[in-house]
Amino acid sequence: MARRTDHSRDELFDLVLNASQQIIELEGVSALTARRIASRIGYSPGTLYNLFDNIDEIVLHLNARTLDDLYQQIFEKVDQSTGRAKLDRMITAYLQFTQPTNQRWNLLFEHRHPNNQTLPDWYQERLVRLLDLIATILQSLLPGCGEREINHSARVLWCSLHGICSQAGENHLDGVNARTKDEMARSLIYNYVSGLKRAG
Repeated sequence: MARRTDHSRDELFDLVLNASQQIIELEGVSALTARRIASRIGYSPGTLYNLFDNIDEIVLHLNARTLDDLYQQIFEKVDQSTGRAKLDRMITAYLQFTQPTNQRWNLLFEHRHPNNQTLPDWYQERLVRLLDLIATILQSLLPGCGEREINHSARVLWCSLHGICSQAGENHLDGVNARTKDEMARSLIYNYVSGLKRAG
């Protein structure tokens, strides 16, 4: 481990996030404490609070990373495809990312920002960028739909897919439907898009 003076503020910022991500992936969010993070990077807990207000802010930055990674995974999958294949690849990318073992994805939806505080602009920009990517994919399949309807549909699908993946991760689908998470997700999206086409 490098000496304290060997790390700039930006480097320390990344060290904290990397250590936090490792702790969550190995042990879950309940194991994430200032003491555990500090021990992993070789600094005192007080150093963390020179960079972040609290653990919640660390989690917020981790969730922003997750949104960036999910965006990149979907973008890379769909970039060279067209038509229905673009939709197929978007679904595949999302489902691969949201495996039950992916603690980062779980954290994205399970963590609640304290006191219902408004999320900062830099975080909301990442979420909007991801939703805009989904909207762009839908727009390529639904040229007759207006921008407002497409944006609304992207958000409906985002929430609906999360519901399926979340319930599957907790094994709550067994008594509801014999189909797999993949089959249910594709059925949802294909039928939803078909309905939009008919309505348009």
